[in-house]
Amino acid sequence: FDLFFSGVGRRTGAPSGVARRGQDIESTLEISLRDAYNGGKKQLSLQVEDTCPRCHGTGTERGRLCTECHGTGRVVTTKKFEVTIPRGVADGQRIRLGGQGGSGSPSGDLYLVVTLLDDPTYQRKGNDLYVDLPVSLYDLVLGSEVKVPTMSGPVSMKIPEGTQNNRLLRLAGKGMPNVKGKASGDQYVRLIG
Repeated sequence: FDLFFSGVGRRTGAPSGVARRGQDIESTLEISLRDAYNGGKKQLSLQVEDTCPRCHGTGTERGRLCTECHGTGRVVTTKKFEVTIPRGVADGQRIRLGGQGGSGSPSGDLYLVVTLLDDPTYQRKGNDLYVDLPVSLYDLVLGSEVKVPTMSGPVSMKIPEGTQNNRLLRLAGKGMPNVKGKASGDQYVRLIG
């Protein structure tokens, strides 16, 4: 009989007063393709739910409902963050800011999901970039040297004579940097005559 009811009336789990780890938070970070190419630091402001500073998350203050959080123990605050964007970051990739999530002991983490904004010049596929370049019919038939925009600045490219309209030419290593430090992608130039 004692075997079945040995746990009745006893508290199980963590004792009261023990601090708990803060909640992980996930948010979206919208950046341009150029920001993804260059990487670097970016300032960001987010509204996050945090522990009430008045009642310290209990929801009560001196036996009464907390007037700041209305008994929830949580308040919405605006926090400023400095985010380091890795060069070549991809759409949908997550950036982790350790200890920047919900309050606790220790604090939770903040995860930013990258959303790349459409670019008027380039289209990205993996680490490769695609760009349309208007050229004259004479450039296609006779061949010529043209300036092509790249993320690192304009470069010269030779069009072979007799080139067909809509042909793709490749500029090796002129695409997006690889986040893992490997070789950069390529840039493909579509000749539009």
